[in-house]
Amino acid sequence: MLTRREERASRVVALAALLVPVLLLTQFLLAGLALFTDAGLWGVHGAVGGAAAIPILVVLAGALRGGRNRHLRWWAGLQALLYATQIGWVVAGEASGLGWPMAMHPLNGALLLTASLTILAKVLRAPERAAAVTAGE
Repeated sequence: MLTRREERASRVVALAALLVPVLLLTQFLLAGLALFTDAGLWGVHGAVGGAAAIPILVVLAGALRGGRNRHLRWWAGLQALLYATQIGWVVAGEASGLGWPMAMHPLNGALLLTASLTILAKVLRAPERAAAVTAGE
């Protein structure tokens, strides 16, 4: 049985896990709009990307803390690593003036989205797993 604090923490992680793919899909949309309609949207794209750090770190912290979210550790770590790599590609591209690091950004973004959707699926299945374990006891 989870304490109120653990239950609340689990809900916060679940909300963060939902926010990550929403923010990433918003970034894909903004990138497309910036390319094809309004280049000024690149700034919004970057701001949304920066905001994504918060729920990514919440999921990672919740997974590392243990409890109900410990099954997310591997995927949360991968998601955080992919996010750091995502920022690294942009910084490297801007600092060097080379195009290839920036070209890696969309590919890494797709991998990051895949990791975030996997985490969301695991979070949504967690209550079913908990009920099965409780019923088996």
